[in-house]
Amino acid sequence: SVSCDSSPIVIKPTSKALGNGRFSFSYQTEVAGTYTARVRMATRVTRSRDPFKFTASEEERTSIEMLDIGGSPFTINVAPGPVHPPACGVRWTSSKDPTARDVTVGAKLKLCIQSRDRFFNERFDGGDLMTIMLKSFAPAPGAVQSEKRHHLGLPADPLVVTGEVRDNHDGSYAAEVTTTVSGEYGLFIHAASQPKKA
Repeated sequence: SVSCDSSPIVIKPTSKALGNGRFSFSYQTEVAGTYTARVRMATRVTRSRDPFKFTASEEERTSIEMLDIGGSPFTINVAPGPVHPPACGVRWTSSKDPTARDVTVGAKLKLCIQSRDRFFNERFDGGDLMTIMLKSFAPAPGAVQSEKRHHLGLPADPLVVTGEVRDNHDGSYAAEVTTTVSGEYGLFIHAASQPKKA
């Protein structure tokens, strides 16, 4: 069995006999954490009911018990998977009110982004590629509608403002962006895994 420390999670691995007394075990979990794996074998155990009177019959003092093999239990650390953008969380830090969605022209819009994998396990290391961008709903000041956008029935290009993201190296990222033009904007945050260097 495989159980997660400080958690009710217990996983039943699948086993396969390889022959010559060898076995393979496999398991899968969606929760990151530290697990304890126990490998036990059915073993014939003989005990005397009275160690000073070895008179019990064979049936009375022999039993089959599940005993741990050498080294069991084992400790297994299961790390979170790669970042999965739809599972990541965002917390607004530019206002004391976490539900506030307004910002003043020239003031920094600040966010804290929490990286998570596809099973919503929080990642505890950095290295992910995070970007933040504001895109206005109205056309940018002075923008001219191109012929292509006119043909498609689209307004002139919107104002796009890119921000900065700082890696905190603990699975969280500090992001900020500033605009000098008032109006309504869409906030876009993109996340992707960086390829690991060999």
